[in-house]
Amino acid sequence: MTVRRKQTTQPSERLFADPQGDMFEKSYEEKLQEQRNQPVECLGMTFENDEKRREYFLVMGDVHKIISYYQAVPLIGVK
Repeated sequence: MTVRRKQTTQPSERLFADPQGDMFEKSYEEKLQEQRNQPVECLGMTFENDEKRREYFLVMGDVHKIISYYQAVPLIGVK
């Protein structure tokens, strides 16, 4: 009779940052944070990071809505 051992796999990288920090290996969380802080280029413009890019286009969308609204509303008292 052969006894089978349960195979266990060890994760290839840590998922969360170690509170004490590791000098040589970065956790997945640390890699994501580093990636989020990289400059982003979009439509020929460079942004500090993806969050700043997103903010810019959300604000521009709001500005576009405001401009469209005032172009559609007739001005009172203008002939």
